[in-house]
Amino acid sequence: MIHSLQKKALRYLLGLCSLREAVEVEKRYFTDDDFFEELSALENELMDAFVRDELSAPERQKFERGYLISPARRANVEFAKALAHYLDQRRQTGNFFLDFISSLRKRFA
Repeated sequence: MIHSLQKKALRYLLGLCSLREAVEVEKRYFTDDDFFEELSALENELMDAFVRDELSAPERQKFERGYLISPARRANVEFAKALAHYLDQRRQTGNFFLDFISSLRKRFA
């Protein structure tokens, strides 16, 4: 993604762009498969950074005020928190990979 487009996409996710910019991002999101993938990846990276407490205080505040405006987005963040917690616990046991494979086998058996 072009650097200026990344900035615009990030501003969009944080609710900081103008209506004109938002329409532009949304139009491209629905018509450009590559942009769809890139915006989805950026959104996931942003959520992960929030969950892992890697955002600065101003970035965190923008995320909380702009991104967490909908129940669906809040639910996605809660899922990301639960997943990060689960993965952290599994890594501490030293058997993360074996536990993961075992859980997959049980689920799909």
